[in-house]
Amino acid sequence: MILAGECEKQCISVLYPLLNRPRGTKGDNGAAKDLGGAKKVKGENGKEFMEVEVVTAKEDIEQLWKASRNSLRTPAPEEKQHRDAATKQSDHDRNSRTNVVVAWIGTNMWVIKYLDG
Repeated sequence: MILAGECEKQCISVLYPLLNRPRGTKGDNGAAKDLGGAKKVKGENGKEFMEVEVVTAKEDIEQLWKASRNSLRTPAPEEKQHRDAATKQSDHDRNSRTNVVVAWIGTNMWVIKYLDG
């Protein structure tokens, strides 16, 4: 007979190795896009903070808004991704681990709902 505490320990010991892996998202191994600039700056009192350039003039804001609207009107051309074999294998492994974890959790939920009650 398995006690509740032992079952919880066993479940955690099975789930922990599956979840304790660096994951990421499929296709996240490409180059990052430039999202603007922020600099780490030291203040006069020695504290560090981030410095970001923000447009504040109304004319500049209006110009950026119009440019953004115009660029959103035209759809971006689709770029064909070229992944090497190692990247494809890595993505496949990540997907497989995710599917195993989802199936394991779903099976446990089914057992708890229908066999435990």
